[in-house]
Amino acid sequence: MAVVLRLPRTGERGHTVMSHRRRAKRLESAAFTTALMAAWAVAVLSAVTTLTHHP
Repeated sequence: MAVVLRLPRTGERGHTVMSHRRRAKRLESAAFTTALMAAWAVAVLSAVTTLTHHP
């Protein structure tokens, strides 16, 4: 599968031309990634804490 990198098209004033749906989807994806990373960090900290307190 090839990954195609496209530069964002810009309008006359330099604003990125992007549909509202794509922008919402990107924000949703970023929020999901952030939540996933936070949950992963909590799980790792929990595991480390458990291991250190129970020899």
